[in-house]
Amino acid sequence: MRKIIQRVSLSLFVLMLLAPLFTGCDNRKEEKHSLDVVSGAFFFDSIPFKIGSVSLDYARLPRGYWEQRIQLIKGLGVNTIMVRVPWMLHEPEEGIFRFDGECNVREFCSLAQENGLLVWLHVGPYVDAHLDMGGMPWWLLKDENLNLRSRQKLFMDKVGRFYRALASQLADRQLSRGGNIALIHIEEPDGLQPNHKSYLAALCDSVRSAGFDETLLTVVTTKENVHQVPVDKALAAYSIDDKQSAMSNFAGARKHNPNSPVLCFDVARSCWHVWGERMPLRNLDKSFARLFEVFEGSGSANVSVALGGTSFGHLAGAEIRDGRFRAFSTAYDNNSIFNESGRYREAITMFREAFHRSATQVLPANTDSVEIFEMNMFPETAVTSYSSLFDSLPQAISSQQPLTFEQCGVGYGAVLYTTTLPEVKKGSKLSFEALRDNAQIFIGGKRVAMLSRVDGDSIISLPEEASGTTIQILVDAFGRVSNLFKYKDYKGIVGTVSVVDSKGICTNLINWKNTPLPADYSKASARAFGNLSKTGEPGYYRTTFDAPGEGDFFLFTGSWGRGEMWINGHSLGRFWSRGAQKTLYVPGCWLKEKENELLILDYVGPTQPVVEGFKTPIL
Repeated sequence: MRKIIQRVSLSLFVLMLLAPLFTGCDNRKEEKHSLDVVSGAFFFDSIPFKIGSVSLDYARLPRGYWEQRIQLIKGLGVNTIMVRVPWMLHEPEEGIFRFDGECNVREFCSLAQENGLLVWLHVGPYVDAHLDMGGMPWWLLKDENLNLRSRQKLFMDKVGRFYRALASQLADRQLSRGGNIALIHIEEPDGLQPNHKSYLAALCDSVRSAGFDETLLTVVTTKENVHQVPVDKALAAYSIDDKQSAMSNFAGARKHNPNSPVLCFDVARSCWHVWGERMPLRNLDKSFARLFEVFEGSGSANVSVALGGTSFGHLAGAEIRDGRFRAFSTAYDNNSIFNESGRYREAITMFREAFHRSATQVLPANTDSVEIFEMNMFPETAVTSYSSLFDSLPQAISSQQPLTFEQCGVGYGAVLYTTTLPEVKKGSKLSFEALRDNAQIFIGGKRVAMLSRVDGDSIISLPEEASGTTIQILVDAFGRVSNLFKYKDYKGIVGTVSVVDSKGICTNLINWKNTPLPADYSKASARAFGNLSKTGEPGYYRTTFDAPGEGDFFLFTGSWGRGEMWINGHSLGRFWSRGAQKTLYVPGCWLKEKENELLILDYVGPTQPVVEGFKTPIL
């Protein structure tokens, strides 16, 4: 593959003792090491040590680029990467685990070890990172009696099963056994129950019993909740308050546990890129200042987003903030040091300087180059193959009231709801108890309205209709909310749908047919396609193209409605014409020289069925 070489001065400010630690995947015996806490400080093999870490999400990176992205991060001068493990990725169906291909977290940790980096493993079960349900699997919502993020036996049994599966892959990669997993992190602050000490303690016990029994544990906290840390089981890792100096956040920690090291879980908080809004700018000056302060105060720190990557597939989640539903977009760029394609911004120099201060001993500057893949573009190309979303529908499920996605067995995608209307008189409205997240209303086969939870929509005006007229409601969903305590973000129509006449008399619609339409590439690619005859219709669209070169590109989605795209079976993530994101990142390692398949699931339909490749993103 032809590559463009981007010169990155790899000033590897890593402890000298880390250099000989990792021997890669050859047959030599791997050395065993230790990370301990003595008198409130970290010691690596009895040598004073400060952790300089950056979060790097393998789930948001194409496997073919894992090592290259690790090398880019290493070039910042870090000695550790935080690796967040999304439960949803590894147990997509209950009891069925995946640790192969793009889910091979063992390979990712091994690549980090080969490149001289320690791993701070975040095992959740809630890892946040703006993931769907904070990284927890959707199928947990199928049991209405299950209490998320609680000590409830039903929930903890499922967490324990996941931890055991994960330990079967990674327990032997602990630092004390010759690997590079130096710390294991549990949970996040958003959405935790007010009194969560016993829950965190139970998670610590579950991690230990699963097989991670020789590694320091950390749990996230804030200065207000430091008393919730089970100090006999784990270290406190602080999510610090933006409104105060970094070190002032640790005063309570030292009072609560004098032997706890200064450990900052998230120094440079990311900003959120959501559908319908421009990507906000992050205050990097404040991030630099806080990093300097922590390191100069003999602390250790992690930067949450330095190379955000892409929320491929259905990784992107949502939040409710100030009473508003906000769905996170596919690009997880967030004004990071590196963008989705691995190209750095000017901030890289300042971050290197900050991480330089994290090391007690340093290596000489390394001026080796990291290879950056070429960016390509290709001209506008027509999409001519089409399969209607309403053709070859699966068996519908009958119910008195509409069913949620979860009740229909749909994790991601859409459900088509069908019933009949009573007589609809002039001035009547259609009202939803709760709509999650987007709906299109079809009456007599004609689309008459579109609604979105993003806009707070829950009611529309109806045309006059005779009794018995068929109404269809196509509901598609964004990611699930995860930042609220005890909040379960069921998708689809939640509760009743009613016709309300001009006098306020309400008639609930009953006798529903619920047709599940999961977003599934294997089923979509097996559909029968014909020639496209008209635009603006919900359905599946397909075309093929030859690769424009041997590098990456950004696929323009501005003329398409809302849905998901796949390249050669790899999901590029969600798109929405509302923007502000109007491109999807296409990694060159997922392309072939000839006959690349682009499959588009569009719930709304395009204004123009064309695609085009750009060198730069539109965010």
